[in-house]
Amino acid sequence: MNRRTLIKTILSGFGISLFGCDLGGEEDNSSPKEKELIFPQSVASGDPTPSGIVLWTRINPDFIQDKKVKYQIAEDKDFNNIVVEGYENINTDSNYTVKVFINNQLNSWTTYYYRFIYQNTISKVGRFKTLPEKNQDISELKFAYMSCQDYVNGYFTSYPHVVSEDVDFVIWLGDYIYEEIEDPSSMVRDINLPSGYTVVHSLEDYYYLYNTYKSDKNLQLLHENFAFIPVWDDHEYANDCYGYHAPDHDYKNDDTKLKKLRLEATKAWYENLPVNVPYNPDAQDIYNIQIYRSFKFGQLAELILTDERLYRSSHPCGEGGYGERYITTGCENEKLDDRTMLGDTQKNWFLNKVKNSDSKWIFWCNPVMFMKFKIDKYYLDFDAWDGYQYERSKIIQKIKSYKNDGYIENFVVLTGDLHSFVAGNISEDFENDYVFPEFISGAVSSSNLAEILKKDYGFSDPRLLEGIIENSNEHIKYLNSHEHGYGIVRVKKDEIKISFKMVSTVKKEKADIKQIKSFILKDGESKI
Repeated sequence: MNRRTLIKTILSGFGISLFGCDLGGEEDNSSPKEKELIFPQSVASGDPTPSGIVLWTRINPDFIQDKKVKYQIAEDKDFNNIVVEGYENINTDSNYTVKVFINNQLNSWTTYYYRFIYQNTISKVGRFKTLPEKNQDISELKFAYMSCQDYVNGYFTSYPHVVSEDVDFVIWLGDYIYEEIEDPSSMVRDINLPSGYTVVHSLEDYYYLYNTYKSDKNLQLLHENFAFIPVWDDHEYANDCYGYHAPDHDYKNDDTKLKKLRLEATKAWYENLPVNVPYNPDAQDIYNIQIYRSFKFGQLAELILTDERLYRSSHPCGEGGYGERYITTGCENEKLDDRTMLGDTQKNWFLNKVKNSDSKWIFWCNPVMFMKFKIDKYYLDFDAWDGYQYERSKIIQKIKSYKNDGYIENFVVLTGDLHSFVAGNISEDFENDYVFPEFISGAVSSSNLAEILKKDYGFSDPRLLEGIIENSNEHIKYLNSHEHGYGIVRVKKDEIKISFKMVSTVKKEKADIKQIKSFILKDGESKI
């Protein structure tokens, strides 16, 4: 019996209760329908620490009577041993969301259960795991990483299978929502923005998208079971964005409207995800938030997440489509030394984090493709690191020197964005002397190469193009752009195993799962 349960037992024996801070569990008589009505987006947790967590929910505005919501964290799913509870305000001017920041109240590397209570209705139960202590010696770590869930293009059929993997947490590498409905005629699921447009034009549109996405039962299931550690990519704001610029948006020639929309996108992301990052909503400056951060898993692993949208330079050869951003021979600007993806402040922070990490394995959670990606003389995507080659080269040189000088042991890049499963090796020339590997996870549901080729060009065999890309890029050891799914990383002291998992379909509500490729990297190895 823990201390809190003991106190409750003693007090109840004398007929004493603690009004407003009941230490015991409440009987859950709420029906599934009541839970869904009051908590339509269920619950979520994220950004764990060794002694804390961020809890999240949203209250249906149609049922709001007062602004206080109760939360409880327990050691067991029946809430017999509650360790933390309290009340938090509903943010009525922030999409009716509730965010609870728990600090210095939990034990390290421990699984907890949590729930919210509002107007006698109890939410679904969620669970999360805290981080180990900074220098704690843990033997194994297992996590999922994923990106790119386009609601209109398919169902989130991966997530029940991720839950069955029983990972410790989930890394989200961007594109949690999609701000644009590219082809309304081919939607698997409907989205109708409040503004009436097919691309976001307002804060209300962003709120609508988060509410809609988070109403998906499979996404709710994923959030209920694991703490999220997310960063954004472009579609949380606008396609191929840099700073506040959005080259494909209706507002692309109106800086005032774009800056306002960028601030609204940031506000919606912060309010609707369980993140704990520096954010000042009152500052009318697009740099009013800092999402790059790191998470340390004892001496075993450290995860470093970067923001590759807010601080980057423009695209090197112009903001047009084919010939400038995509399928381009380049214009030499991609090699200039004043071009940046990370910005000086973040780049210096990132390199210092890597150099000073004392963990066995360092994982760079990197939203867009780092390795070279070409066919013959054509670069395929200047929105990725190919458009920022000088900075990429400097990072590779630094990581190489840190390894040679004994500062770090193992460095691995985990990437999203490309809607493809890719594994490859990184070096300055991408031909020899490989320094570290990169593993890109396929899209959860967004259009992959196979879907695009079939829909736009009537091309039914993507494997032919995949083979051409592999043959044109010796450093790429695996490429699959005709499946959807996610990546699983299992970390041990002497090796890591990265597995690519694919679902049989995203066009139907349920799917089978299959492992399509796995890679084992031994301690000290620099390439696949």
